[in-house]
Amino acid sequence: MISEHDLLQPALFDRLLNSSNQFRELLDQLSNATPEGRARRGQCALATGDSALMIEMLTALHADRLPLAQAVSLSIKAMLGEHEAVLAADTFTLNSDLLVLEAGCHAHAARAVSLAQTGENESALWELASAITLAQTVGLSHRIQMLEFERERIMSLRGKARPEELQRLLIAPMPIRRRAFGQRNLAEAWMSYGSYRNALHALGTPNHEDTATTALREFLYAVLGLPSLIPSDELLSLGYVQLAQAVRALRHIHEIGSLAAVTGEPKSTYARIFRAFSLLRRSPQAEGALELLGPERPAQPDQAALFALAQLAAYIAGDARVRVVDALAAFEQALDQMPEHRPFFFFVRQVFPEMYILLLKSPLGHTYPREDLDSVPLLAGNHIAWNGTTLELPGTTGLILIKEAVTQVGVDPTMAATEAYYTALEDAAILPSAVVNLGWVARACIRLVEAYRGAHLPQHVIAWKSAHAAVSSEMTSDVQDVLRMYP
Repeated sequence: MISEHDLLQPALFDRLLNSSNQFRELLDQLSNATPEGRARRGQCALATGDSALMIEMLTALHADRLPLAQAVSLSIKAMLGEHEAVLAADTFTLNSDLLVLEAGCHAHAARAVSLAQTGENESALWELASAITLAQTVGLSHRIQMLEFERERIMSLRGKARPEELQRLLIAPMPIRRRAFGQRNLAEAWMSYGSYRNALHALGTPNHEDTATTALREFLYAVLGLPSLIPSDELLSLGYVQLAQAVRALRHIHEIGSLAAVTGEPKSTYARIFRAFSLLRRSPQAEGALELLGPERPAQPDQAALFALAQLAAYIAGDARVRVVDALAAFEQALDQMPEHRPFFFFVRQVFPEMYILLLKSPLGHTYPREDLDSVPLLAGNHIAWNGTTLELPGTTGLILIKEAVTQVGVDPTMAATEAYYTALEDAAILPSAVVNLGWVARACIRLVEAYRGAHLPQHVIAWKSAHAAVSSEMTSDVQDVLRMYP
């Protein structure tokens, strides 16, 4: 058994807890008979990351009034996502007792986690600064490492990720589980800037990694268009795995689930955006997309850019509530914060290819990465342009689809014409979900001409009219008459 003296020395127990990765074995050596012993057992449970064990320890700590026990309870609740309970908890008065000072460190850190997950990032950083100061006061060197990683995670949520600082922190020796946490923080920092390949590289080579790292890796594989690395029925309870499945569903215009179980940032914001994308791609009216997005523009650059594109798509679909001029300005501002653009545009091409083509055909399209443009099949009327070739389409199905996209008036082609269209795609090995209807792009240009005209920005009106004319010129002759009735 661990001695009573060891339990009362914050710096000593900090070293003991972090001297190996055998947290369960250490827990079994600790007495359950005293509040100090139960508090230390709770810390061991936290270190395992095992939710069931943490809940068990939370029950054991419930009646303890020892400040350290209360602080560990708050830490467990923060880890379990009980953020309202953490923020509603009473604070306790600090004094010169080392255990009380340690308790203050853990309590401030728990509040920081919960504040960050509820969007109060500035307050979270203040709490974290207090936690770091207290950890330094009582000599919790290992705890300081974890708090520094948490500080950088919150900086990422604020849209001010510092990958270089995380790389510096990861140079120091540390236990395997903490290093994995730091690497995930680094990956999410790169993600926030749209640098998805750098994010995957930050996770290192898969080698007996924990499930949280595997889940994040799976999401990045989906974002980068790589095949899944885990069986479809494994780790489904993890948020990043659900987001990976959502990305792959968007690629095929399949309906995605509610993603209601995806909690915690940055995952929950990705979930809202993906649900909005799903609705906007599957329904020409797209009512409810703005409600899915919520009112707050994300702080992280890649999420801010995706959010703006969802707003733009909602406006194109007819939602007059969107301040689309502001949305496009926010999109450009988000791009300016990204050190590279190609990974982000590649991701947009996968999950919303119509929007990808609109961006490349826009007045600023010449400034965006265009390497993948030819790989997107473009429905231009009675043919599809793809990879430098032209696929002729039978009948009038192409014309009907273009007209429907421009006018938003449904016209059902005959069953025979529909079958002939899909047979032509299948013979050419083109996925129907990958085909971009240039009628949608033309309609988008029309809507943006209207938006900038209403905003009294004539130069932008001229630019978008030119974009509309350029898109129209790519259409086959059988659809020109449809497009001429629009500006």
